Amino acid sequence: METVIELMSPQPICVTFDTPLHACAVKMRRHHLRHLPMTNGDGRVIGVVRDLDVFRRGVLAGSSGELWMPFHDADIDLEAGDVAEQPRVVVRPEDDLAGTLRAKLSTSQDYAVVVDEDGHPMGMLTEHDALRMAQALDGPAAPWLSEDPEGISADEQVADAWERMIVQGRRHLLILDKGRLAGVISLRDLSVGMGAFGREAPVGQIWRGERVHTLRPGQTCGEAAAVMVAERVGCLPLTDEAGFPTAILTRTDLIRALVEHLDRNDGVL
Repeated sequence: METVIELMSPQPICVTFDTPLHACAVKMRRHHLRHLPMTNGDGRVIGVVRDLDVFRRGVLAGSSGELWMPFHDADIDLEAGDVAEQPRVVVRPEDDLAGTLRAKLSTSQDYAVVVDEDGHPMGMLTEHDALRMAQALDGPAAPWLSEDPEGISADEQVADAWERMIVQGRRHLLILDKGRLAGVISLRDLSVGMGAFGREAPVGQIWRGERVHTLRPGQTCGEAAAVMVAERVGCLPLTDEAGFPTAILTRTDLIRALVEHLDRNDGVL
């Protein structure tokens, strides 16, 4: 049986209740993190700060990329404790991996916190971690596709695209040119772009024409996961022969496939 410790990212970087939001943003940017466990005076986990909750309130800008620019004056003095959420999946290192991933999928949270017997943080189990294991899946990716992917025009303002992502809980939007797939932009791209170009800049000013990684017909889940891991992308659109997007495969879709495989094989990959 696969266990949590085999997949978790150990020694998480943590914050406390009174850590300034600016410091949270810098930690996330420097270490490429989406989640920061929040601990109390005894070192026990009491919450988690997500990148969504940080960067919906401001962006990092300046030549160093570490100048905090809040969107509203009321958010200038915010601290980690003001934005942290309660983790719904808290597990031990020896817990069953399939059960942990299944529990995570049943929530709106994309992580599980791993603690010791006293509640001290030992690691984080995220979708990025699960994706590494999903590379071993040999079943077809097609059954796990999400249809009707969300798209935007390159002329749309960054602030509007940002708001759409936040409201809909999305981390990626397809950039369309006359309905055809032109690119993919992430929430992190938008947060960086707002700091550099402002909220009213067009999406096309942030997206610089990088190569679009797509799902090929007939690809397996493992092959798709390998592309996501190697290219550090969170989704693979599927297009028809004319270049119009018809579906999309996300990290979450692949984790569902991984859980289904573990369930069918008594928790063994």
